[in-house]
Amino acid sequence: MMKIAKILGVVCMFSALAGCVDDKTIDEFKELNKVTIEGLQNRYSVLLYTHLQCTPDIRTSRNDDRNLSYVWYAYTTTTRNEADTLGREKNLDVLAEPSLFTPGEAYTLALKVTDNTTGVFYREEMELEVRTQFTKGTVLLCEEGGLAEINFISDDEENTVIEDVYESANKMLLGRNPIRIFSVNPNAYATFLKQELIFCRDENGGVVASPLSFEKIETMKEACDHHFGAKEMSPELYYKGAMIDYIIVNGIVCKRATNMKAINWEPGLVLMNEPREYHVAPQVLAVGSNPVFFDELYGRLIAHNPWNQGSLKTFGKADNDPGIFDGSDLGADLELKCWGALSEVNLGAWMLLKNKADSKYWMYKFSLEGNSFRSISKTEVTASVAPHLREAIGFAANPEYNDVFMYATENAVYSFAANQLNASTNSALEVLQKDMQAENMAVTGIQFVDITVAAPTESNPLATRVSQQVRLAVRDLSRAERQGGVVFYEVNSTGGIHLDGVFRKTGFCDRVIDINEKYE
Repeated sequence: MMKIAKILGVVCMFSALAGCVDDKTIDEFKELNKVTIEGLQNRYSVLLYTHLQCTPDIRTSRNDDRNLSYVWYAYTTTTRNEADTLGREKNLDVLAEPSLFTPGEAYTLALKVTDNTTGVFYREEMELEVRTQFTKGTVLLCEEGGLAEINFISDDEENTVIEDVYESANKMLLGRNPIRIFSVNPNAYATFLKQELIFCRDENGGVVASPLSFEKIETMKEACDHHFGAKEMSPELYYKGAMIDYIIVNGIVCKRATNMKAINWEPGLVLMNEPREYHVAPQVLAVGSNPVFFDELYGRLIAHNPWNQGSLKTFGKADNDPGIFDGSDLGADLELKCWGALSEVNLGAWMLLKNKADSKYWMYKFSLEGNSFRSISKTEVTASVAPHLREAIGFAANPEYNDVFMYATENAVYSFAANQLNASTNSALEVLQKDMQAENMAVTGIQFVDITVAAPTESNPLATRVSQQVRLAVRDLSRAERQGGVVFYEVNSTGGIHLDGVFRKTGFCDRVIDINEKYE
């Protein structure tokens, strides 16, 4: 009872004290001097080493901006934890230099306006693109007098061609026997992995170069931890997986874990099945969760599975495999020409192989459902089905365009519907798409790729779309010298597959070897 009385006494004491405290609550509020930010674009683009200028129109509800302060800053959502302050004046005028910006990153530009009287602030955000002259455009790996060189077609209204890019940036030659070029950016959180991989068949295997300037970073030989043994390195393909990047060099598959921000290529993957030796074709089949390769040495399909280990494996047979052919033993002397997805079968694929012993072409169809191999059909592609196939100088398939592949002879471009071929087919499936001889052009290479292009609308002036294109490397026979060039077509399937002209330019090199679109 005494304890309860003491507690009640304490409560009463605090209540009495609380009643003596002055109530200093402010019940007179000031009207906000509301700020409106106008006159800014939704998106800004600035060339490195030029000035970024923004002139906002600042309006206030009291028509009084004397107590306003300004901060301009920029940040990315991936690589920077802190924003870079660009200016503290109402109007922004700042030199875009590398200490502030990394070209190619996705920046947000922000203006923060603070009313110093109340502490209330207002903010406006915009997209900001920081670019160099090589940020966006088409990279061309060319051959000049037997030596490799880089030319660049700028993404501007004039499609300006910048010639001899590598030699100008490095004051030295790139290499011999150019093969491929890839602009890679496998991890948005590791911008140092953004590189230009330029492949040549020589003692260095080409170079790794800066995406900003094409200045040399290191040779491909230095970038690989594998000792290839041969006098010449021949890198032929780069492939971006989900968390792993791959390159194929001298027929050997090497990887690096880009999710772990690895920059060098590990020693070649080891095949776990006998015979252990392999030499894969420079193509990857993207069907299912694991990349699939074709070993031309022993005629077999092999996959990197699981992805986080350093081994390759052949496929086990599915329980319902009819045994039409063995995906782990197709035989020797087979050369992979082209392959792609088959839409009529779950995780199905088609594969065009040439038998080098008798020069016959065969279409193999199969399924990899459940990481098991099931053969579907094996059909010879005869001259009656594809009259010009044996003259082809290049083949191309698009992973996003099922069932169809393109091939080019020196004089023409053709399409072929792989899904329509079966044992009873006796009419031509080959369709002429472009007669290049009629345009006085000779084809030297072909690609079938997805290209992101501008598609502005009234509601979204920055909208884009995917354009599926056939891109040709050509020789312009109307020129006496420097005949090299490119011709691009968009693939349209309305009313049947046909090609619509998009772009052409010639006369800037001896020969175009490879074409790569650069977006950042």
